[in-house]
Amino acid sequence: MEQARRILAANEAPFVLIAGVDSYLTTHAVEHYLAKRRLLTLSNPDGFIPGEAAAAILCTKAGPGRFSLFGLGLSREKSFIYNEEDIPLRGDGIVEAYRGALNQTGIEMNGLGYRISDLIGEAYFFKQTALASIRLVRGHHGFQDLWSPAESLGNVGASVVPLMIGMAWTAARKGYAAGNPVLVEASNDQGACGAAVFGVGAIQ
Repeated sequence: MEQARRILAANEAPFVLIAGVDSYLTTHAVEHYLAKRRLLTLSNPDGFIPGEAAAAILCTKAGPGRFSLFGLGLSREKSFIYNEEDIPLRGDGIVEAYRGALNQTGIEMNGLGYRISDLIGEAYFFKQTALASIRLVRGHHGFQDLWSPAESLGNVGASVVPLMIGMAWTAARKGYAAGNPVLVEASNDQGACGAAVFGVGAIQ
């Protein structure tokens, strides 16, 4: 997203295509995550359902009434799910990513309409998202919906970011979004964290 923003701002191209494709439905992946006790099974309720998907978004310059990127934050979590030092999770990575996106947008956490997250069903990632909300919300905060494509698609890996942005764009275009703006968040097993704020029109 940051590269796309730079390319468009510099008029190097009129459009930028961002695509992601991934599959956890391979013999190697299933065997690996079963051995790590990461898959949802009868004996392991704290796991994910493997899935596969491909998604792409076409980006261009922002304009009046368009669904636009307002803020982007990137960070890294030291206490990622596989960290060998067993550092306790405080959510520092995702909090820093949220702050970066919110600061660029010029709003507080309670100014978000709703969120879309790449939650895949494991308690670690739910805790990470909850910590971001607990640590950043200030002042009055009404109900804030949280969507996740994994509820219907399972863990689709690298395709989830363009997929979530597509979900948000479609919801805004068809009038069923749970608010404006929307924050889209993602993280991976190695601790990379990202958050982006999208919306239509002026953000208050």
